[in-house]
Amino acid sequence: MSNWIETYTLSLDHRDSLTNSQSLSYITPYTRFADNYCQSGQTPSSTSQNSVRQTARIKDLEQRLRDREEELRGKTRLLENTQDEIVSLTLQLNMAEDRAERMKRENEELVRRWMERMGSEAERMNLGSGF
Repeated sequence: MSNWIETYTLSLDHRDSLTNSQSLSYITPYTRFADNYCQSGQTPSSTSQNSVRQTARIKDLEQRLRDREEELRGKTRLLENTQDEIVSLTLQLNMAEDRAERMKRENEELVRRWMERMGSEAERMNLGSGF
Protein backbone atom coordinates (compact mmCIF):
# COMPACT_ATOMS: atom_id res chain seq x y z
CA MET A 1 0.00 0.00 0.00
CA SER A 2 2.77 2.40 0.68
CA ASN A 3 4.03 2.04 -2.89
CA TRP A 4 1.20 3.95 -4.49
CA ILE A 5 1.42 6.63 -1.74
CA GLU A 6 5.10 7.11 -2.46
CA THR A 7 4.43 7.29 -6.18
CA TYR A 8 1.66 9.78 -5.65
CA THR A 9 3.80 11.89 -3.31
CA LEU A 10 6.67 11.87 -5.80
CA SER A 11 4.29 12.92 -8.57
CA LEU A 12 2.97 15.77 -6.47
CA ASP A 13 6.52 16.87 -5.60
CA HIS A 14 7.46 16.79 -9.28
CA ARG A 15 4.35 18.80 -10.20
CA ASP A 16 5.07 21.32 -7.42
CA SER A 17 8.64 21.80 -8.57
CA LEU A 18 7.44 22.53 -12.14
CA THR A 19 4.62 24.76 -11.00
CA ASN A 20 6.64 26.65 -8.43
CA SER A 21 9.32 27.56 -10.90
CA GLN A 22 6.84 28.86 -13.48
CA SER A 23 3.99 30.45 -11.57
CA LEU A 24 5.18 31.05 -8.04
CA SER A 25 4.75 34.78 -8.61
CA TYR A 26 1.00 34.20 -9.13
CA ILE A 27 0.37 31.57 -6.50
CA THR A 28 1.99 33.29 -3.51
CA PRO A 29 -0.03 36.55 -3.69
CA TYR A 30 -3.24 34.64 -4.30
CA THR A 31 -2.52 32.38 -1.32
CA ARG A 32 -1.91 35.41 0.89
CA PHE A 33 -5.14 37.02 -0.32
CA ALA A 34 -7.12 33.84 0.35
CA ASP A 35 -5.57 33.48 3.81
CA ASN A 36 -6.35 37.12 4.67
CA TYR A 37 -9.88 36.76 3.38
CA CYS A 38 -10.50 33.67 5.46
CA GLN A 39 -8.93 35.19 8.57
CA SER A 40 -10.96 38.39 8.30
CA GLY A 41 -14.11 36.37 8.83
CA GLN A 42 -16.01 38.07 6.06
CA THR A 43 -19.39 36.70 5.27
CA PRO A 44 -21.56 37.41 2.25
CA SER A 45 -23.46 40.06 4.23
CA SER A 46 -20.24 41.77 5.29
CA THR A 47 -19.08 41.58 1.68
CA SER A 48 -22.24 43.39 0.58
CA GLN A 49 -21.66 45.97 3.32
CA ASN A 50 -18.15 46.44 2.00
CA SER A 51 -19.61 46.80 -1.47
CA VAL A 52 -21.99 49.50 -0.21
CA ARG A 53 -19.11 51.25 1.56
CA GLN A 54 -16.97 51.03 -1.54
CA THR A 55 -19.78 52.43 -3.67
CA ALA A 56 -20.23 55.32 -1.26
CA ARG A 57 -16.47 55.89 -1.25
CA ILE A 58 -16.42 55.89 -5.06
CA LYS A 59 -19.26 58.42 -5.18
CA ASP A 60 -17.45 60.59 -2.64
CA LEU A 61 -14.24 60.42 -4.66
CA GLU A 62 -16.10 61.22 -7.87
CA GLN A 63 -17.67 64.28 -6.22
CA ARG A 64 -14.28 65.40 -4.94
CA LEU A 65 -12.87 64.95 -8.44
CA ARG A 66 -15.65 67.07 -9.94
CA ASP A 67 -15.03 69.73 -7.29
CA ARG A 68 -11.31 69.75 -8.06
CA GLU A 69 -11.98 70.00 -11.79
CA GLU A 70 -14.30 72.97 -11.20
CA GLU A 71 -11.70 74.56 -8.95
CA LEU A 72 -9.07 74.09 -11.63
CA ARG A 73 -11.34 75.65 -14.26
CA GLY A 74 -11.88 78.65 -11.96
CA LYS A 75 -8.16 78.99 -11.32
CA THR A 76 -7.47 78.74 -15.05
CA ARG A 77 -9.94 81.57 -15.72
CA LEU A 78 -8.34 83.63 -12.95
CA LEU A 79 -4.88 82.99 -14.40
CA GLU A 80 -6.01 84.00 -17.90
CA ASN A 81 -7.61 87.19 -16.54
CA THR A 82 -4.44 88.01 -14.62
CA GLN A 83 -2.28 87.44 -17.69
CA ASP A 84 -4.59 89.69 -19.75
CA GLU A 85 -4.35 92.38 -17.08
CA ILE A 86 -0.55 92.10 -17.08
CA VAL A 87 -0.47 92.55 -20.87
CA SER A 88 -2.78 95.55 -20.62
CA LEU A 89 -0.73 97.18 -17.88
CA THR A 90 2.50 96.51 -19.78
CA LEU A 91 1.07 98.29 -22.83
CA GLN A 92 0.00 101.24 -20.68
CA LEU A 93 3.44 101.40 -19.10
CA ASN A 94 5.15 101.36 -22.50
CA MET A 95 2.88 104.14 -23.75
CA ALA A 96 3.54 106.21 -20.62
CA GLU A 97 7.31 105.73 -20.99
CA ASP A 98 7.13 106.78 -24.65
CA ARG A 99 5.13 109.87 -23.70
CA ALA A 100 7.60 110.75 -20.93
CA GLU A 101 10.52 110.38 -23.36
CA ARG A 102 8.75 112.62 -25.91
CA MET A 103 8.06 115.23 -23.23
CA LYS A 104 11.69 115.12 -22.11
CA ARG A 105 12.96 115.69 -25.66
CA GLU A 106 10.40 118.48 -26.20
CA ASN A 107 11.41 120.12 -22.93
CA GLU A 108 15.10 119.95 -23.87
CA GLU A 109 14.30 121.51 -27.26
CA LEU A 110 12.29 124.31 -25.62
CA VAL A 111 15.08 125.02 -23.12
CA ARG A 112 17.64 125.09 -25.94
CA ARG A 113 15.52 127.50 -28.00
CA TRP A 114 14.86 129.67 -24.93
CA MET A 115 18.57 129.83 -24.15
CA GLU A 116 19.34 130.79 -27.77
CA ARG A 117 16.73 133.54 -27.68
CA MET A 118 17.88 134.87 -24.34
CA GLY A 119 21.50 134.69 -25.58
CA SER A 120 20.65 136.64 -28.72
CA GLU A 121 18.69 139.24 -26.72
CA ALA A 122 21.63 139.60 -24.34
CA GLU A 123 23.93 140.09 -27.35
CA ARG A 124 21.66 142.79 -28.77
CA MET A 125 21.45 144.55 -25.45
CA ASN A 126 25.24 144.39 -25.09
CA LEU A 127 25.70 145.77 -28.60
CA GLY A 128 23.09 148.43 -27.98
CA SER A 129 24.65 149.57 -24.70
CA GLY A 130 28.20 149.53 -26.02
CA PHE A 131 29.73 146.72 -24.06
